[in-house]
Amino acid sequence: MKKTVFLLPLILATVAACAPTSNPTSAPTSDPTTSEPTSEAPVEGKLYIKNYVQYLSYNPTRIKKMMDKVETPDLDLYYFIVDESIAKIENDYIIPLKVGETQVFASTITGQEVEFTINVQDDENFIYHRDVNSAIEAFSTRAGNPQNPTLFIGDSFFDVNNFWNNFYTDFEGYPVASMGISGSQTTHQMIARDRLIKQFNPKNIVMHIGTNDINDTTLALNSDQYYAQITEYLSTICSEYPEVNIYYLGIENRNAGAGSKNAYAEKVTAKIQNEFAPAHSNFTYIDSPSVFNTDLNKYLSNDNIHPSEEGRQWYIKTLKEIVEW
Repeated sequence: MKKTVFLLPLILATVAACAPTSNPTSAPTSDPTTSEPTSEAPVEGKLYIKNYVQYLSYNPTRIKKMMDKVETPDLDLYYFIVDESIAKIENDYIIPLKVGETQVFASTITGQEVEFTINVQDDENFIYHRDVNSAIEAFSTRAGNPQNPTLFIGDSFFDVNNFWNNFYTDFEGYPVASMGISGSQTTHQMIARDRLIKQFNPKNIVMHIGTNDINDTTLALNSDQYYAQITEYLSTICSEYPEVNIYYLGIENRNAGAGSKNAYAEKVTAKIQNEFAPAHSNFTYIDSPSVFNTDLNKYLSNDNIHPSEEGRQWYIKTLKEIVEW
């Protein structure tokens, strides 16, 4: 159901429907490693597939098929895996079998072939493996394991071990859990999403994610590319949890010297609000930037990135009013 809710100084927009897609963690009915591609039309351009690292018990990774530097998800490929004991590929997703590395050859219907590697690693090598475990432990010891909680996921804004230490006190009496991981980007959340979400069977999901994507100085992307990276994750969660209410707090600007990429954040946030949200019925955009960005000195802490006490209280008040607990 379409709805627009106005709460001063909050602007809240919720709109139209997200078509469900297949769950990559489910076993498909066919195995592309042994089946011929079905496309009959010749493929033009130069094929490229990067090398992949896959962690043993984290989510399968989708292979991105690039044709002339443009992702072409509908491109049909035949995969030949040199060591099939390491991994298999199902519907373009890497399914790890054991630790190790293997070469893979991918070929188009026209015979163009590229080589890439799949490196399956132990979970301990995932940069946020320890943080994931710490967040789960914090939930089990502090929250009393509520059933079907409202689950907070994302970056350090929801990290109960490092930044929001009073989270469970602030939401006392509410069935909540927080899996915030400091420093994480949407790409990390994509890898760990089953461990961070699935086991909790949440009624609602509250997100704050994307600020670390945009402010990663090693990424030289334009605003459209940041938007694509962030919304790939958002659309995955919408599709995998179609019956769950998803609330997304926008990407607020950073203050002073930390705000060198604010222009990107503003463009990406506007597109999420005006383009992504209207296309997904279970996705609610909460316009926190329209409040925070008017007075960053008030709503951000001294580190110029995270919410101040005033900012956090705005989160608490707004979410308690809006979320369908």
